[in-house]
Amino acid sequence: MSPMLILIFLLLPHANAKVDVPTEAALYWEKNLPNTKMPEAILPNARCLLRVNEGTGPRALHKSQPSVNCLFFYRSNCKSSPPSAPAAVAGVFFHEADITVGKVMTVAMPSSLPAPFLPSSVEEKISFQDLNSMLDKFNISKTSHEAAEMKNTILNCADPPIQGENKHCAASLEAVVETAMKMLQTRHVSVVASALPSVGLLHQDYMVRARHQLGSSRFVACHIKPFPFALYLCHSTSHSQAYVVQLQGSSRDDTKIDMVAMCHRDTRNWSPSHPAFKALGEHPGGSAICHFQPYADLLLIEKMMG
Repeated sequence: MSPMLILIFLLLPHANAKVDVPTEAALYWEKNLPNTKMPEAILPNARCLLRVNEGTGPRALHKSQPSVNCLFFYRSNCKSSPPSAPAAVAGVFFHEADITVGKVMTVAMPSSLPAPFLPSSVEEKISFQDLNSMLDKFNISKTSHEAAEMKNTILNCADPPIQGENKHCAASLEAVVETAMKMLQTRHVSVVASALPSVGLLHQDYMVRARHQLGSSRFVACHIKPFPFALYLCHSTSHSQAYVVQLQGSSRDDTKIDMVAMCHRDTRNWSPSHPAFKALGEHPGGSAICHFQPYADLLLIEKMMG
């Protein structure tokens, strides 16, 4: 059986698939990331790789606002985003001083529905860079919005890194973790993710209730991109600091939400047209640019030993 036929077989609905049977991905996590809790956002798709939507139509893509998908890459100017993109930038970027305990900040995060991971044995045999092949295999029209998002994802993956950055795209949970370990040059890593719900965060004011600085200064951020299966673009940069920030909505009854925040302190090599500069009135090489990690994005960190 060809690799592509295997792929289609694995992505078809299986009435007998059991979610309580550990998958290769779940077993890999247990072995290679001991004492590290798997983030809730990826838990279902890591424990049940066969989970897909019912029906015979095209496979649904990872759902997230295109204006957010392209914001966290330093060459980005969001040319592929719809005309409404600039409005969606509000509440995405902020200054490092904004996450001081007791401060009120405006935050907005989109809803998201991540696609399932591929088994690593399948991911190793496919070429997701071949757009036409992917469109054919998943019955997606070449003129559709989904096809345009897939093309943009492939271009993001192929775009060369800026100076001081490493980047790589991975389509299995194992490949995501192995990529980060290679970039960090250690197998001792931990994983954190924002705990926001899949429906996102309503654009409103939130109070910073707590802030915890993550000890290591070496990180790999993995951003999920629009594709028929979970495809992550992982990149590492220097001169960054990560925090876990607890937010609470304007009502005292609102649930407190722990968000992973990344602050990039060296933006000299970023594109001058990056939306973060316009949103914050900054420029390359100016003050640190911070953002929260969206739903299902992962931050892999060098684990401090001792």
